[in-house]
Amino acid sequence: MTFEWARPAFAEHRRETSAICQRWTPISLRLAQEIEDDLTIQISTPEAVSRKRTIAVGFIALVVAGLVAAELLTVGQDPTHRHAPNLPDQVLSGKRVTLASLQGKPALINFWASWCPGCRQEAPELKRFDREMHGQARLVGVDWGNDADAAKQFISEAGWRYPVLRDPSQSVGLAYGLTGLPTTYVLNANGEIVRVLEGPQTVSELRAGLAAAR
Repeated sequence: MTFEWARPAFAEHRRETSAICQRWTPISLRLAQEIEDDLTIQISTPEAVSRKRTIAVGFIALVVAGLVAAELLTVGQDPTHRHAPNLPDQVLSGKRVTLASLQGKPALINFWASWCPGCRQEAPELKRFDREMHGQARLVGVDWGNDADAAKQFISEAGWRYPVLRDPSQSVGLAYGLTGLPTTYVLNANGEIVRVLEGPQTVSELRAGLAAAR
């Protein structure tokens, strides 16, 4: 299955990685200084202080590196089994929907963009799926960081009749844990994410994803 990696998401991932490293660096330096001050008080021999300092700083470096690595591993992971973040306020097509208005039935939140080839491949499948659901669930599209006019033209060409919102800042998609397009988040009736479908989906695959919400 082809998966269109979203280039803006990689830029955000790099920013998150930099922020994590910047967050841990002053902590490691503070710990090193505290240990050095403590060793200077307790040990009178300069050679002993230097040796203990090297060991202590090396130990701190290993601990901090482990903490940074653990935090980095959580960036971009599948955000399943948690409450879905709020949806965007901007509406491109259809009525405004919120998480509160979706509760009571399963829902599929589909993130896409007009420049994404996989999204174009998936567009007719989404149209068919929406037509065949017969009120069993709700389908909501979210245009991710796309030009508004290009997005509206895409919606018109695709013939979508379900609500489509717009996430121009990409903040909503990143809150969901989005790393590429297209991606569909399956929500249960309580608004919890129970499945993440990456890449263009067929109607049968969308049905299978929806089954996880029941």
